[in-house]
Amino acid sequence: MDYVLGLDGGGSKTVCFLADKKGMIVGRGEAGSALYYGNGTKKALGEIKKAFNQAAAGCPQGCIQTACFGLAGIDSKTDYKRIYRILKAEEFAPGIVLENDAVIALVGGNAREQGVVLIAGTGAIAYGINKQGQRRRSSGWGHLIGDEGSGYNIAVSGVAAALRAYDGRGQDTLLVKLFKDVLALETMEDIMERIYFSLSKEEIASLAYLVFEAVEKGDQAAREIIHKAGSELALSIKAVLTALELTQEEIEIPLVGGVFKNQSAFLIETISQSVKTLAPKAKIVKPRFDPAIGAVILALSKSGIDISQEILNNLERTQAEYV
Repeated sequence: MDYVLGLDGGGSKTVCFLADKKGMIVGRGEAGSALYYGNGTKKALGEIKKAFNQAAAGCPQGCIQTACFGLAGIDSKTDYKRIYRILKAEEFAPGIVLENDAVIALVGGNAREQGVVLIAGTGAIAYGINKQGQRRRSSGWGHLIGDEGSGYNIAVSGVAAALRAYDGRGQDTLLVKLFKDVLALETMEDIMERIYFSLSKEEIASLAYLVFEAVEKGDQAAREIIHKAGSELALSIKAVLTALELTQEEIEIPLVGGVFKNQSAFLIETISQSVKTLAPKAKIVKPRFDPAIGAVILALSKSGIDISQEILNNLERTQAEYV
């Protein structure tokens, strides 16, 4: 059993890597959403198995010692027990590690099992683990009752601003034309059918880039949306820093998720400035590794392997071959 596997099962896609015990990536797999709340356990498991089998292709049965699964939606003890039992029954590996996907994002972003991470994709959450092993989350309550600053939240706020302008209830904004063009609407009234019946939550979230595009073009309404999103995301970080007593620490906070792949300099600056009012030594940074590599690091650690700089360098170098 010379290998470990790390899997990131998110709401949009599932990615996993197979690595040897020196941190050399030797396989990669990708599949669809592993979010069992939205898709059902059977479908989510099918996507996990698809990605797992792709990554482990060519690896003899029994070669994997530990498999770490970082899955979206693992929020309660009930979630954990149910999904752990299912994964264990599939006999992916003798050692099964199950974590919320925020944990593997933290480990990947910081290249170690402590620190604070901010994730903003379809949803949004801040998560932290301090030196004592204490854990804390903030936000991440789903698009109906939380996830402020997420891609979904930004996109819906953008649509709302466009409709307010269209109605004459709000300031003029480029968002009216941008949404109309991208969604191929004959009239803005057609947007209701798209939002309520045609587009999935993930597809709506993917429209957040239009708000960033409007900011780049100097649109004030869009700028206000992104400023509010940044303030909310910073608030989540500050709640975690406070709870874990990290406000006076020199700490790097990686930003993970699709929201930060947009032209988001204004968003990042808003977050950074707000966080520094509470934690002046904190620094907003890019993540060192993707969450799936964070799962690999956890799998190595749980296999009893010290995570050396050599291992991290090997992961960094060989991961690039599979991008």
